[in-house]
Amino acid sequence: MNDTMKTHVCQLPQRTARVTVEELPDKVCLRLRLTRYGDFGDEAEFSEWMRRILAPYDSDPRPLEMDNPHNGQVATVFGDAGSSLVVVHKPASHVAGGQR
Repeated sequence: MNDTMKTHVCQLPQRTARVTVEELPDKVCLRLRLTRYGDFGDEAEFSEWMRRILAPYDSDPRPLEMDNPHNGQVATVFGDAGSSLVVVHKPASHVAGGQR
């Protein structure tokens, strides 16, 4: 891991969340991984934890980019907390309704 990467870990009652933040010159990449996915009643605690991680980037002009390890999609968020645009990039294997 280099100086532009930071990993944050949150131990929730029924799962562990890990976010790796990589600051690049043209964007900030977020890699979120959970040990278990689903509704565990910890959404408020998880949201507050994520809010603290994302707060430093509220006024950062670089877009935030987050990947989805389950389907290969990448979401890029442009703008700030008051006005933003989300663009989802689908991998070639999922475009046009199926695997290639």
